[in-house]
Amino acid sequence: MTEQALNQLARQVMLDAARLEYGGLAEERPEHTFSPAFEGRMKRLLRRGNHPLRYQILHAAACLLLVLILSGCTVLAVSTEAREAFAGWVREVYETAFVYRYTGPVQTKSMEAAKPNVIYRPSWVPEGYYETSGHGMEAEQGIVCYENRKGGRLTIFYAHDFDGNALPLDGDEADVFRVFVGEAPADLYVDRTPGNANNLIWEDGGVFFRISGSPSGEELTQVAESLEAYEELPPLEERRLSWVPAGYQESSRVMMRNQGHVQYQNEEGNLITLGYRRGEEAISLQIVPSSGGELKPQTALVHGHPADFYLDEGEASALVWAEDGLLFSILAYGSREELVAMAESQEVILPDRRPAWAPEGYALYERSFLNSAVCAVTMYENPEGETILFRCQPNGDTGRLCLIPNEGSVEKRVFVDGYPADLYSAAEPGSRSEMCWSDGEALYFLSGNISDEEMLNMAESVRDMPPLPATHIPVWIPLGYRNTSAHGGVWSVEAKYENEAGERFSFRFARRGPVKDSLEECLEDIRKAVGSLEGQEVSVDGCPGRLYADAGGMNHLVWGPEGTEEVYWLSGPLSGEVLLEIAGQVNRTAE
Repeated sequence: MTEQALNQLARQVMLDAARLEYGGLAEERPEHTFSPAFEGRMKRLLRRGNHPLRYQILHAAACLLLVLILSGCTVLAVSTEAREAFAGWVREVYETAFVYRYTGPVQTKSMEAAKPNVIYRPSWVPEGYYETSGHGMEAEQGIVCYENRKGGRLTIFYAHDFDGNALPLDGDEADVFRVFVGEAPADLYVDRTPGNANNLIWEDGGVFFRISGSPSGEELTQVAESLEAYEELPPLEERRLSWVPAGYQESSRVMMRNQGHVQYQNEEGNLITLGYRRGEEAISLQIVPSSGGELKPQTALVHGHPADFYLDEGEASALVWAEDGLLFSILAYGSREELVAMAESQEVILPDRRPAWAPEGYALYERSFLNSAVCAVTMYENPEGETILFRCQPNGDTGRLCLIPNEGSVEKRVFVDGYPADLYSAAEPGSRSEMCWSDGEALYFLSGNISDEEMLNMAESVRDMPPLPATHIPVWIPLGYRNTSAHGGVWSVEAKYENEAGERFSFRFARRGPVKDSLEECLEDIRKAVGSLEGQEVSVDGCPGRLYADAGGMNHLVWGPEGTEEVYWLSGPLSGEVLLEIAGQVNRTAE
């Protein structure tokens, strides 16, 4: 499906799809006097709910939203079969579609038992309304906004232990009625001016509520009576696919209360969508064939667990599976093997702990991982070629940190955010200072030709940052291959890959370092491997290189940026085209 076709489809299904996300979440009001500060805050909150960027965000999210659709959309009506698909999820078979619906337990509190750590959602809203935003706010308050395709709006505001004396209404011409929300008295303001909002205000169990919008007074009351209280769950962890077919790059990411969506795109406009959702009664997933005909799920395995694969000839395929308590789906053009490989590569994006500040002139150059994915090294470099190294090693990691101070260094006891640190301050100009410390969660190491003040400033700026990919290593490998070993550090990387048939290829990177000359070792190994083979000149992402082929079916690709003392080497029984594809997606810089 092209991007244009998918966008067209997205516009058709956006309103109906959004309604599937939420269906249930959250009653004699005394006279209230509200402060001017609160009135201003309420106006800001309501403006936030009606921000003009909302439509753009929804448009971007539409093709990622709740409904996984191969192409086209149909109204589901008659259920002919239902079976348990995965833990907590049931796959319902309809005449023209498959629907995955959550049937597990839903977390609630009654209205009377509600505490500030809950959120409120209605189990009913007028037909055509869909949620556009919803979140908790300061001072134990929350707001959720709905809209329909005719421009109608609905806003629910709630606050715990609220005090004040005046709440601004949208109009001055309103009839006031005393109604009840459950057993709680409420004031209903029905505005006589066309286009102005109606308002329903009440208090129940120490919680103040206001519902306002285009719906009638009867509809506002029905919305109010459907409010239920839910424990506010922690935000979903962001996830990604660590393997996608060659040429695809992440193009958009949308995170919602109970689900997330990540989209990848290639130069031809083809799309891959990863969706994952947390179970609740209002969450469901639809699979609809493009032709409207029969579409049967095929069996697949993701990490040895059952999954449903849908092949729609000539259109995108779908894979649905459960993992980590979530329901996952992938929509993509590709074979079953490719979709399974993508599914098995999905991973949580962990925070990246590193300095947020570096001395003037230094920029991020390299991100590497030592022996495990959790022990990371970040290198900064300035135009003169001087470097700063930062290493973060979680406590309990099996590796050790060996610190050998430079001769003549002065040992000093300092503190980083209150934690003791050992600083070995360089005595001679041009030599490196070193420092190590721990905050109880991880062990940190910092080294560079910088002043003590700069060393401490950099250390105290360490925090969780957006993740960076590893550099100087392939980010894409051919389908079927797995990384069997990888080791190295800042100055060199070696990695080996193997498929089920036992075929292997290797990757190597080296640059000239200040102590061990990994570059010369790598160049010597290359000379031995290619021998007298005649190489073909090639270009890898603008870098000059040579492609060698030997009689044994092994090909070698060697390349390196001009003007730098670096070399990259790929070797294995792969075609020159595949080697160039791998090489073209090797990250050379951290940003």
